[in-house]
Amino acid sequence: MRVWEDLYEARYCGDAVAWHLGGMPVQPPWVDPACPGCGSLGVKVFSVGLAVRHGAAR
Repeated sequence: MRVWEDLYEARYCGDAVAWHLGGMPVQPPWVDPACPGCGSLGVKVFSVGLAVRHGAAR
């Protein structure tokens, strides 16, 4: 199992939301998530820090 965290920024403009990762526009984190190590699509998206709070290593 591989655990990682990315910090997405949500920018709001009226009813629209634009997602950014590292300053670049991206799809929301739950759209087609893939493992950066192996490319597997079998990943789960958690709230910030959830994996760390449960003792998973990076």
